[in-house]
Amino acid sequence: MDLIRKYATRGVGELVFDPKRRGIPFAIARRVEYYGFELESEREPVDVAPPADEAARLKREYAARRRAGASHGGAAVQSVEAAGVRTGHAVWRQAARARRKQTGQTTRAMMLIGERQNCG
Repeated sequence: MDLIRKYATRGVGELVFDPKRRGIPFAIARRVEYYGFELESEREPVDVAPPADEAARLKREYAARRRAGASHGGAAVQSVEAAGVRTGHAVWRQAARARRKQTGQTTRAMMLIGERQNCG
């Protein structure tokens, strides 16, 4: 694991809205990634609130992500499907097909699964 951490990249801090924090509900989020896999993430509280327009934008983004995640399993389901596409497991393909039949929607991961099946 030490070798992986040695070559992992630490992302640039991003200002995010964090409603769990009292006082100033904003934090700096950072990720440590290795070839697209997140090894760890951390959030540091900020001492000074961002400007009003920046704060309003962050709150809108947070609300939009929550709404998107609540519909049809949202981001959690899509991340599982994307993992299935990367690993090529048949179980993920079956789950993606079942979801497509149930909702009538096609995610990016489902389109990639279709491309893989057509290729070979």
